[in-house]
Amino acid sequence: MLADLPVELLSHIVEYLPTAQSVAHLSSSCHRLNDYVQREGWRTFAQTRFPSFPTPPPWKDASHALATLSRNWDRRAFVARYIEPSGSVTRLPEGSLVPQWRRPKGQTMGFQPVIDSYEEYTGSKWSDREEVVAWSAGAELVVRVKTMGRAVSHRRADFGDLDHRGHRADWVTYMPFSSAQGRDDITSVNILRPSQRRSPKRKEDGHSVVVGTASGDLTLLNLQNSLSLVSSSEETTYRDKPPRTNHSLDMSSSNLRKDAGDPVTSYFVTNGRKVQSADVSSSKSPLLAACLSERTVALYPIDPQASKIAPLSEVTAIPKERQKCRIWSTQFLSDTHLAVGLGPSVEPVHVYEVTPSGLSKNPVRKFGLDANGGAVDARLDTLGTVKPSSSVYPISPLPASSQAGHASGQLFLTGGYDGIIRLHDLRSPSAHSATYQDPTDDAAVYSLQVLGRERLVAGTARHNIMKVFDLRLASGRAYHYVDVGATSAYGLPDHLSVSPADEEGPPLYGSSTQRRGGDWNVFVSPRNQRPEQNSNWRTRRARESPVYALSAPSCTSPSLFVGVENNVVQFDFVSVLDRHPDPIFEQGLRLISTNAHHTTTNGNGNGNGVESVDGNGRGLESRLDVRKSWDPAHDVLNFAMYEQSREGAMRLRIQRDVGWVKGELGGYDERWRDA
Repeated sequence: MLADLPVELLSHIVEYLPTAQSVAHLSSSCHRLNDYVQREGWRTFAQTRFPSFPTPPPWKDASHALATLSRNWDRRAFVARYIEPSGSVTRLPEGSLVPQWRRPKGQTMGFQPVIDSYEEYTGSKWSDREEVVAWSAGAELVVRVKTMGRAVSHRRADFGDLDHRGHRADWVTYMPFSSAQGRDDITSVNILRPSQRRSPKRKEDGHSVVVGTASGDLTLLNLQNSLSLVSSSEETTYRDKPPRTNHSLDMSSSNLRKDAGDPVTSYFVTNGRKVQSADVSSSKSPLLAACLSERTVALYPIDPQASKIAPLSEVTAIPKERQKCRIWSTQFLSDTHLAVGLGPSVEPVHVYEVTPSGLSKNPVRKFGLDANGGAVDARLDTLGTVKPSSSVYPISPLPASSQAGHASGQLFLTGGYDGIIRLHDLRSPSAHSATYQDPTDDAAVYSLQVLGRERLVAGTARHNIMKVFDLRLASGRAYHYVDVGATSAYGLPDHLSVSPADEEGPPLYGSSTQRRGGDWNVFVSPRNQRPEQNSNWRTRRARESPVYALSAPSCTSPSLFVGVENNVVQFDFVSVLDRHPDPIFEQGLRLISTNAHHTTTNGNGNGNGVESVDGNGRGLESRLDVRKSWDPAHDVLNFAMYEQSREGAMRLRIQRDVGWVKGELGGYDERWRDA
């Protein structure tokens, strides 16, 4: 019998199970198999089906969350909203608490966000985590620290503001007294990870951020959140109070720490040269690489104990005679290699070796465009008649893969002015190993975000377009949600069919034969807000903004942060009808249960009911209140999207409001409909 097989053979069998539902069925076979699945089966499934994701335990929750996330990406299921400081905001260097954040004013165009984010697990459950996101708003730095799971109650949820999911958000902003919008705009933001902090993390510690500006300042900041700014007496007063939503802190000076002051701990010597871009290595003793004055790359050690830090070395990447060429980006590929994107140039990617004494004097490798017989985009500058020249803007390394046989930093992606994303391999003599290109749009690529070895998200220079590509790499994607199969167990419409036993949440909605993989584009410009209704979108320039920045806290996170002109948009990849979403969202669900034998819908055709059956076989209507679960503040944005196609026939899809769900399009999320 199956239960009599040794663990090694059972693990080999689990490697071939296509879905988490299959693993759950195996677990329900008998006590021994249930014990095996709980101890080893879920770990084997998660590591086999998501090989490029560094997945922490608990393995069952991880399998559930990753399968759900993969399905939501395939079905284009997301909820998006603008994010900005709200509630009680700690403003530095004053050390004061302000009731409302004011966005930058006085400029002819909105700010261009630069974003960085990460998350760390803080407990034994999948939902126990802390998410940190920081971005630039002109000359001001904005930081949000979101606490989820059991840590909310452990860290006094009565301070800070709770959202409708029970997550606590602490907001911190920083703008030096002498800064001016436009002149001192922030050009680079890099958050140090927890492993890169020199001393053990204490409650009083803030988050360390390296910030560069257009006026030549490059500083290391330690930003304390609102909890650490409150005096110990105030902490004692509120310690035993129950959590509140939108709790207002006492903003009297007696309740603020007197040592709040200036958060700058270190200054990096730039000699007043503009900081074009900067990046921090991933090592425990991190290095900072910054582009100065558009021509020079400087390498610094990061030492919070030093008040002033001089560069280890500087390299002039562009000779003075090449006046039209400039450096656009710097990116650590690994602890030993740094990539520089520049242009226009026939070789717009230079890779330098990082040594204990600094950067190598000359690049160890240069990558060209590989013109393929001289086929050149007409917009590109050319040298001679064959070699094209272009500019490379973002650079993003791929995670290492032992199965695919490459180490950290050997594979990386670049986005260019020609609209082509190229995959480069340091081991190959070729200029690039693969390309990713949208046949419907050739706008320049301004930003990149890699999600494991499965997906690539790109931000472009025109029309608020964000593009999603399947990477199609070895040791990449190994899970497809369509293997779950559709069900209509309760005689409901296909798009509302639900099986409470599904470990991944509800099964796919629509036909199981319509796989929604492939490449697609979304317009990050809301269709449910008119320009005159929202001052952020009054100008045509803002409505046609580039996507300047992309950042995901981790490849397993359901969130993606997108920077457009004057705004940051948070995408949460969830389905609004999913009664079993990623565990971090479960606390925010609102269910209404009544005795019933069928699911009801209102007169407008809003299918919000989801029927289930209780243990006695009686009809029980567990009605998901979609609006209260996902859009209680009525701030969810509706976007438009289309599939990339070389056939020339494109169909525009648009999102309905949350709560208006019909499931008109097989294989798509229920909110999508034909334009």
